[in-house]
Amino acid sequence: MTETISFEFEVLADTMAVANLLTGSLQDELRYSSRDITVTRLKPSGTRTQDLGTILLVILSTRAMVEVSKGFGNWLAKHHPQATVIVRKKNGEVIEIKNVKPSDVPMILDRIFRCRD
Repeated sequence: MTETISFEFEVLADTMAVANLLTGSLQDELRYSSRDITVTRLKPSGTRTQDLGTILLVILSTRAMVEVSKGFGNWLAKHHPQATVIVRKKNGEVIEIKNVKPSDVPMILDRIFRCRD
C-alpha cells in the first residue's frame, strides 16, 4: 500500500490577477510532474471573489515525491521573483518562500519534502 502525503501551497503576488496566473501555472507544473498526484484549487477562507483561488491542496503518493519536488523546483526557478509561496505541511509546519535565488531551490525542496508528516 502506498502512503499519501498532503501539502497546501498558497501563492501570493503583488496583485490577485498575478497570484491567480501563478497559481494556475504551479497547478499545471505539479499535475504534469506525476500521475500519482491530486491537485485541488481552493480559495482562502472568507474569500468571496469569483476567481479560482490561490491555494493548491496537493495530495501525492510517496513514490511521486521526487517527480513532484522536481516540478515544484522547476516552477520556483521560473517564477521566483514574482511569487511568494506559503507551504503548509500536514504536521503544522509553515514555510514561507520568497525572494528565491535559483541556487536556493535545492535547499527549499529538501526542507519541504524531507519530512513526510
